[in-house]
Amino acid sequence: MKIFVIYFYLIFILSFEIVNTQLVWDFEVTDIEENIENKKTSSNLRSAFEIPTESEMDFKTVIYACLGTTPQCFKLGVQTNTFYIWVRSSNSKEKDSNTNAFDYTKSTTLQRNNKYFHKRLFGRRITGFEARDVLTINGKDYSKINFLILESSESFRMMEGFIGLGYTPNTEERKFSIILQLFENGVIPHKVFSQKYFSDKKGQLSIGE
Repeated sequence: MKIFVIYFYLIFILSFEIVNTQLVWDFEVTDIEENIENKKTSSNLRSAFEIPTESEMDFKTVIYACLGTTPQCFKLGVQTNTFYIWVRSSNSKEKDSNTNAFDYTKSTTLQRNNKYFHKRLFGRRITGFEARDVLTINGKDYSKINFLILESSESFRMMEGFIGLGYTPNTEERKFSIILQLFENGVIPHKVFSQKYFSDKKGQLSIGE
């Protein structure tokens, strides 16, 4: 009788341990599956987007984009041999009265970096400062985008600003690459772009595919 009771007790304990182990394993599997689904969902949030373009002046590709809050909109010439977004400051002495310039004092979301730069653009000397603000393209806002504001430059023909889609190996300067910024913020799935040209100076710029 005692042997039977002990045997029954051992069976009960072992069954309890097996059940508990199974419950724990099921929870871990479910947790892993949920993490995978979350990653899939996060990945699906990335999508390439297309921007209508046109040709103007010396630029084959020009897009419309806005900066700041409330948005101030500009024609940006697309460049593939640089990687910055540049706009001319409304304080610039060289600004054209017929074009828009960025009045950064009117943006409530602008983060001004007091780090000034002195660079050469197309062989001409330019100066200004670094900034971060909301970029609006196709009606969608992308916050905390790094760009440069030109305060002075040697005379050259320029749009109201331009956007560079090129690549830089310089670690410090990579923070200004619009493609890298969009990719790292989870906006686009790939660090690529393509351009299509149609008739009547119209075209399409695709970022992310």
